[in-house]
Amino acid sequence: MASDGSIAVVRAQTNFTTNYQDVGGTTASQSDLTSALTSAKLNTIYVPPYESDDTMLSTNAAGNKLYTKYTLNTGALPTGTTSGSSSLVLNYNAAGSYALTADSGSMTAQ
Repeated sequence: MASDGSIAVVRAQTNFTTNYQDVGGTTASQSDLTSALTSAKLNTIYVPPYESDDTMLSTNAAGNKLYTKYTLNTGALPTGTTSGSSSLVLNYNAAGSYALTADSGSMTAQ
């Protein structure tokens, strides 16, 4: 899940590529990329832990599904990249365990 847990990463990726269309050959700064990725809700992602049989690993005492939160390592973004010339690799750092609270639809730290 992307950002606040409201949209899937695949949808956020589509938002990014749709909304961040530079003119081919222009250079994007690290700051430009950070802003665009944040706007697309790719600055934070939540990944559920799975067992080897593809079942979710854990829930909290209230029965809410647990996720590991990852934050975008903006320092690892390229300092200047030419639009349309290469793929963008995103690096994330683990930032703790969170639960998707069913009644509020929000992520809460565990």
